[in-house]
Amino acid sequence: MSQKNNRRIIAAAVETLEGRRLMSNTWWVSNAGDDGSAGTQDSPLATLHAALDRAQSGDRILLEGGTYEGNVRIDTPNLIIRSAPHGEMARIVAPNDDPGVEVNIRIGEDAHNVKLANLDISGGYYYTIKTESTFDTGAPDPHGPSYLKIRNSLIHDSGADVIKLTPATNYSEISNNEIYNSGRTNPDNAEGIDAVQANFAVVRGNYIHDITTNGIYYKGGSLNTLIENNRVSDTGHSGILLGQHSDENWFDLDVNPGYYESIDGVVRNNLVWNTEGAGIGSWAALRPTIYNNTLIDVAKSMFAGLLVQGQEHWTPDFEIIPSSDVTMFNNIVVVTSDRPVLEIREDGLTGSLNLSNNLYYQNGGRVLIRDLVGGFEGGLGNWRARGMDANSFNADPQVNGSADFNLFSTSPAINRGAPADLGYDFDYDARPLHGAIDIGAHEFAG
Repeated sequence: MSQKNNRRIIAAAVETLEGRRLMSNTWWVSNAGDDGSAGTQDSPLATLHAALDRAQSGDRILLEGGTYEGNVRIDTPNLIIRSAPHGEMARIVAPNDDPGVEVNIRIGEDAHNVKLANLDISGGYYYTIKTESTFDTGAPDPHGPSYLKIRNSLIHDSGADVIKLTPATNYSEISNNEIYNSGRTNPDNAEGIDAVQANFAVVRGNYIHDITTNGIYYKGGSLNTLIENNRVSDTGHSGILLGQHSDENWFDLDVNPGYYESIDGVVRNNLVWNTEGAGIGSWAALRPTIYNNTLIDVAKSMFAGLLVQGQEHWTPDFEIIPSSDVTMFNNIVVVTSDRPVLEIREDGLTGSLNLSNNLYYQNGGRVLIRDLVGGFEGGLGNWRARGMDANSFNADPQVNGSADFNLFSTSPAINRGAPADLGYDFDYDARPLHGAIDIGAHEFAG
């Protein structure tokens, strides 16, 4: 089904649900409660399961401080689940070593407008939070739950991925969470956020760390992803990827006949450090824009600080889908290994490559750049002599590693950035504060 029809169905559902909020109820849950009670603040329920059984569209569920059994499915739309105000954060817990408990919190395909906030959510044999989708069922209106919001929560200790978004989970927002300790059961495939064809998503202000594979990736043809103002660290593979690999049956070929893994994604104002793989990468992505990020000690053992990569697909014949029309500028990229600061891999690029005003640094010496499409491997001077990376330079960025990599007053990144459609930095301070915009995620406060 086309995105236009999908938006029409979702809009109709939202209009109906907004009307329902006029009759909303609040269900209170407490470890001291009883599932046979009225569910009021004075007579609370005991379990989240009981509250979900009673809740209707437009209702709220407030969990008093304590620990609650997870392994739940949310099928009610327009529902808010959060910790009760003025108390400690409620914990929703599931085991991560029991194959019978695949997911801690499962969000059904028709549960639009669900909001999870101020919760400590952990466990699940595969996923801590997962959305469901009818995309592969043959349904005439394939969809997942849209307008999902996950905010201000601790989400952690998953068996595999911490958060898994399935196709047509559209208009989601994941903001201001701490997401950590993936892969407790399956460390070989365990992302912080794994999103497949999850369109028009916003990922903002999260701290994602101790992830056994990739910190964040949006793939499967995800449209218009915005990833900004996040901290991503200590990943076994890459930090942030626009694209990667998805099976061909997950693509919406009405809007993405080229099998691109990501389309029109933006990654900006992020801090990424201590990654085994790429700091940030374009992986079979169409028109990705990656700018004003700070990458420190990335590509420790694989890939490159900034990566441009293609992906193999059967379309229906075997071919490699390259990234196309890639833009990367105003990024600080520090690599302490012998991996490149920038790599365009074989068959990784078609169309334009727009690079400028990047600050590269590698062990105090010459940086390594590798372009297997253009047949180049060497330093920045020779790379620029080929007409690439205008106004980019090789220097110690002079950032404060104990303070979110803020720029010291002597940093050469100050006032050296290209103009950008970006009015704020990682700390939401104005850009520019003085002179030209600074390179990296921070604007020097001075």
